[in-house]
Amino acid sequence: MGVLNVTVVEAKDLPPKDASTTEVFVSVQVDGTVLHVPVKPADANPKWGDVLTFQVADPATSKVVVEVKDKVTKKKDKEGKEGKEKKDKEKKEKKDKGDKEKKDKQDKDGKVTEGSVGKAETGLAKLHKGQAENLWLPLAPGGQVHIQLLATDFGVVEEKKEEKKDKEGKEGKEKKDKEGKVPKEGKEKKDKEGKVPKEGKEKKDKEGKVPKEGKEKKDKE
Repeated sequence: MGVLNVTVVEAKDLPPKDASTTEVFVSVQVDGTVLHVPVKPADANPKWGDVLTFQVADPATSKVVVEVKDKVTKKKDKEGKEGKEKKDKEKKEKKDKGDKEKKDKQDKDGKVTEGSVGKAETGLAKLHKGQAENLWLPLAPGGQVHIQLLATDFGVVEEKKEEKKDKEGKEGKEKKDKEGKVPKEGKEKKDKEGKVPKEGKEKKDKEGKVPKEGKEKKDKE
């Protein structure tokens, strides 16, 4: 589990819509949870800056799905509007004043439906812990959406540059010592094979040379 902050920054170059499109907004989905940013007046380059927070089940497989949507208002024809007003008048006694005002406004504005402007998605496996990552995601069929992802308590952890440099230098030095220097055991072996040890030298003196006491005895004789 982890916490992910998704900032919906802006969108640009959204496909043109007809005159009935009145508002645009963004929905974001992570692991089945869907959150929305507030609606903005219909525009090809809307801006938001709102932050949405999600719980991530498995950063290795979870995805962020971003969809830009619009709200389309369909005007009612005159006959339908009058019929609706008549029906509301008949039910007047069963509704309070607040409900009536709300209903009258809905009749005046017409039916509001939502449509998709474009959708995009991205994974979370490569996010770095505690580092905000800005992404421009292409929308299908057109336009782009700018989001910022911040993995607060999960993601790749980078070593500090100084620690990484020290570690690499230490490993390189150890490798060089191993390849270019004769270890202590090897040196001792070399001494045994190539040099005459002290004890062997003394033995050679006894076998091949006249010791000091023998020399003195020979001089007397």
